[in-house]
Amino acid sequence: LRCVCVVWVEMPDSFGYRSRTRDLFSRKFRQHGVPNVSTYLKTFKVGDYVDIVANTAVHKGMPHKYYQGKTGRVWNVSPRAVGVVISKKVGNRIINKRIHVRVEHVQKSKSRDAFLARVESNEDIKKALHEGTGVVCATQASAEAAEDGWSGRARQACTHGDGDPASARGHCVSETSFRSHSVSRVARVARVVDASLRTIAVC
Repeated sequence: LRCVCVVWVEMPDSFGYRSRTRDLFSRKFRQHGVPNVSTYLKTFKVGDYVDIVANTAVHKGMPHKYYQGKTGRVWNVSPRAVGVVISKKVGNRIINKRIHVRVEHVQKSKSRDAFLARVESNEDIKKALHEGTGVVCATQASAEAAEDGWSGRARQACTHGDGDPASARGHCVSETSFRSHSVSRVARVARVVDASLRTIAVC
């Protein structure tokens, strides 16, 4: 008689500096190799918002895998790296971590582009209204438009022509309307108030 003994051997867990980063640090299609020259020609200033995206082709100055994809603010600029302050949750508190990352592993963030564009647009509107060349329109949809299922967006102040959006069409953004698939909130509130008043009148 022969006795066969099977021993199941499991591979040990690895907790290295770059463990479990097969997909996290993978490069995009046809994006492998050394960085472009434009990567080293970017100018970073103190206060800029940057995104940490590790470039695995450059091992020097690579951040820890925890900071991959995080957005921070530049607090120091050195010849080959930038200091980035990032909010990190440690236990039940959030602390500010200050790390230095080489320029190959950071990109200028676009998270504030929409905010800055909105600020600039609002300043233009304020200037146009102050000069008297702008058009003031309601920022909310009227009750009549809401009953029909339409919701209108506010028109921006126009600085072209005589201030009439119709005459400045093609130069600036005019009123934009879109079809809502359900009855708007304004219409529902109006109906509830109307029903309440009728109930009070009957009582």
